[in-house]
Amino acid sequence: ASRQRSVAETLNRASGTKPRLVLINGAESEPYLCADEALMREHGQQLVAGVAILKYACQADRAVIAMQRGKPSALAALREALDEFRDSNIELLLLPASDYPRGTDPQVIRTVCKLELTRYQDPADFGVLLFSPGSAAAVSAAVSTGAGHVSRVVALAGTALRTPKCFTVPFGTPISHLLALSGCQPEQHSRTLLGGPLRGRELDDPETPVDITTTCVIAAGDAELPALPSSQACIQCGDCIPVCPVRLQPQLLH
Repeated sequence: ASRQRSVAETLNRASGTKPRLVLINGAESEPYLCADEALMREHGQQLVAGVAILKYACQADRAVIAMQRGKPSALAALREALDEFRDSNIELLLLPASDYPRGTDPQVIRTVCKLELTRYQDPADFGVLLFSPGSAAAVSAAVSTGAGHVSRVVALAGTALRTPKCFTVPFGTPISHLLALSGCQPEQHSRTLLGGPLRGRELDDPETPVDITTTCVIAAGDAELPALPSSQACIQCGDCIPVCPVRLQPQLLH
């Protein structure tokens, strides 16, 4: 229900303007993240059907599924599904491997639409309706079978696991259950992150339930994600400014 409401809210925000593009961001922005890849590989037809429904529902001019290079199984599954929906004119775009930070929404919008947005601007105001692969697949299930959105794909990763894998997980499932299914080895398990290694948050309670935002669980060993070194004072050399991939102004932040 939460995912379906978020889709409705996105469509409603664009109701005052003619949407130009339905954009599915299937690129994952950090190492370890592979839930979207698993969904595209295992449920490519359902995903593409959802994109076709979204495009029809908002009468958009284009629909694009953007994904990273280097995922041949997911790519093959999507191409096979797109052949069945060729009348919908859904495009598949492989993002450059050199882009960084890869997979973030602003980066994907910049690559696909040549549109530069600030963090405070809504893509829908510019005719771009942005969805995740999970949202599109949930829309397909809701329309074709009437099924509510009660689960999502979650990736389990980390050197403390005997069998890292992806699961389709009902909302409310404790994280501890997924760790047990993946063969978590307590003697090697030093910390658990929800999300990727760059922006994930430390998990204090293993009984925390899976919700709609749970994309990845990392059971890390001591050598895998070492503690960060103590921060050092910025000397304001300015070398970070011209190479920042998202055009921050670090000296102003400092």
